[in-house]
Amino acid sequence: MRKEVSAVREQKKWLPCPYYRTAAVETWLHDEAAKGWFLKEGSAGGSLFVFTEGQPKEMTYRLEPVTYISNDEAILDGNGQNRRDFLEEMGWHSVGMIRNFEVFTHEGYAELHTSPEIEAAVKGGNVRYMTISLLRLLLNAVVLILFFHSGWLIFAAEVGAAIVFPCAVLLVLYGLSEICSFIRTFLDYLHLKRGGVLSHHADYRKSQSLIFLWRIVNITLPVLLAMALLANLGGHSSAGRTAITDEKPDVPFMTIRDIDPEAEYVSDWLLAEIEPKFNTFYHKDDVIFCDYYDWCESAYLRNGEDRTDYFLMISYYGMKQEWAAEEIRRELSNTLGRDVVNADGLLYTEDENGFISCVFRRGNTAVKAVLHADNLSKEELLAILRKFADSIGS
Repeated sequence: MRKEVSAVREQKKWLPCPYYRTAAVETWLHDEAAKGWFLKEGSAGGSLFVFTEGQPKEMTYRLEPVTYISNDEAILDGNGQNRRDFLEEMGWHSVGMIRNFEVFTHEGYAELHTSPEIEAAVKGGNVRYMTISLLRLLLNAVVLILFFHSGWLIFAAEVGAAIVFPCAVLLVLYGLSEICSFIRTFLDYLHLKRGGVLSHHADYRKSQSLIFLWRIVNITLPVLLAMALLANLGGHSSAGRTAITDEKPDVPFMTIRDIDPEAEYVSDWLLAEIEPKFNTFYHKDDVIFCDYYDWCESAYLRNGEDRTDYFLMISYYGMKQEWAAEEIRRELSNTLGRDVVNADGLLYTEDENGFISCVFRRGNTAVKAVLHADNLSKEELLAILRKFADSIGS
């Protein structure tokens, strides 16, 4: 006679509600048993549990605080018996742990009356947990406020919209889930403080979508933020706006003094115009340079003879990738889109306000410059830009 062995199906299921809602957890386990899924093993630290498939039947589940189950000095029931011995004599058996609760099950419907001491202990544990939960939610709110206030979204925006957009969406979802969780936890806290209990009417199904959203956001958001952080650290050496010192980036640079030796230092009124717009400034060769990143410089000066005002902003892209200069060229062409001329390796455009933008590359350094000057022709402006480009070297 051949013995047939059929494999027992197993399935992992997420806890659909906060574990401190013991009545809701018991209802969930009861409903799963009615569908033919029975808890095989719990998890003392997680929220993922193993179920085995069987014939649907009615099962009663009970969550008991482990403090009063696992040692000889546990609180005794009304008859003076140890709690575990009492449960086993009544036909209950343990099937695992859910955090700091041990799960007992009984086939069919079974009433279980406990002593006031144990009920008070469970209620006290719930109050302590929800107090900690409230503090955690407040801390998360502070972190989110600091995240937005410190400009981290702008910081991540330099990586590209492919990362920034999902980060922004997940941040909004995370904030909404934390607000909902805060409200639910706070109401439970008040209910218990007033002497109430979290009974079966607190249906676990009301929490399922919230718990699922919370898990997805908490898994995905740190990954995306880590990607943004690593990508940004790989592209720039500073996070956000940094103070500028006398040390310059390790890329070639030519001052306007080198281009126009007759340039004269701008008076104090120009300094007053610059200071509100930029984070810091310093003087070099009698020309004011203003930095807001270590890869971008702006210079203002005034010609001594015809009092012509010059403005030059230079952005360095010290990237070794071959696509760097081409990306900048494409951006320039798509943005301004007219009067694009290639001359001596210089790609430039001119708009109706007299601003000329150019981009060029020398070696591994790609440079984008914007120049504006009154009373100068296009040819004179291009001559200055070509001179600047030639100074970068090969």
